[in-house]
Amino acid sequence: MTSFISSITHASSSLNKQLSLLSENLLKEKIISTNIFCSISTYSRINVRRWRKNLMSRNTYTLKMPPQTEQNEKEERLPLTFPPKILVLSLVKGIRIAFYLIKKVC
Repeated sequence: MTSFISSITHASSSLNKQLSLLSENLLKEKIISTNIFCSISTYSRINVRRWRKNLMSRNTYTLKMPPQTEQNEKEERLPLTFPPKILVLSLVKGIRIAFYLIKKVC
């Protein structure tokens, strides 16, 4: 009877250890995924601000200068869209930061 009780106690303690390790791993994965998302979104936001600032300074400069050629007039009529190259570079940099954080945590 005592051996049965001790085996149950041992099994429950090992199960508790496994559950605590599992919860720690899940917490680490949650922290890593949150850090990845935050680093990518923060880096993208910084690049968007830089791009907007550059665009605004360029637009104020072009608005002060009178259009001299047809090409300048066409450039002023272009829609203000986010350049995909900056977005891709932001995502690549964010992913690099994420891998750095993963290596640091693990």
